[in-house]
Amino acid sequence: LREELDLHAANLASAFGVLATRAAELGRRVPGADPWVQRPLAEIRANLEEAFRAIERNALGRWRIAAGAGDRGPDAYLIEVDLSSRDGKTLALPAVLEDVMRDLAANARKFTEPGGALRVTLAEEEEDLVLRVSDTGRGIPEEEIVEVVRFGRRGRPDGRAHFGGGYGLTKACHFAHAFGGRIWIRSAPGAGTTVTIRIPRPST
Repeated sequence: LREELDLHAANLASAFGVLATRAAELGRRVPGADPWVQRPLAEIRANLEEAFRAIERNALGRWRIAAGAGDRGPDAYLIEVDLSSRDGKTLALPAVLEDVMRDLAANARKFTEPGGALRVTLAEEEEDLVLRVSDTGRGIPEEEIVEVVRFGRRGRPDGRAHFGGGYGLTKACHFAHAFGGRIWIRSAPGAGTTVTIRIPRPST
């Protein structure tokens, strides 16, 4: 019983840690302030990895995150994170983008069976900022892609949509449009899903 209580306590502490990170991000979104912030790449990576660790702990042993390609097994997800910027140390991005990135990555994990792989790429290009989240999961039927970005809709492997908590793609779509960018969703049943967001960087 003590081990079980300790496990749940650690799980709660981890969840509150992720919530604290999100609260700090909300605090940076001061009304009237510049929505773009300068963030260390290492911190962006650490926050994303901690979010995944919190989800892993909440799974209570049903699956785990592989330490690397050699550790990948039928019960583990291989998660690759590639962050890049022009100076290689910091990245200017809208504060809300980290939230969008975590939601898309968590969504990709949810619709990918253990043993699959996820890749998160965030890159600063000459004129644009590009976020790409891909997975090897069950995929979305082509006719359903437009539907899944609607508020409260989620995809199902049989091609039917249903109401639920599916806000990740909705938020990503609104984010892309709010910042003058575009979003692409490439998917097919059994072939995984790739979500790409491209937004213009502010002129300096």
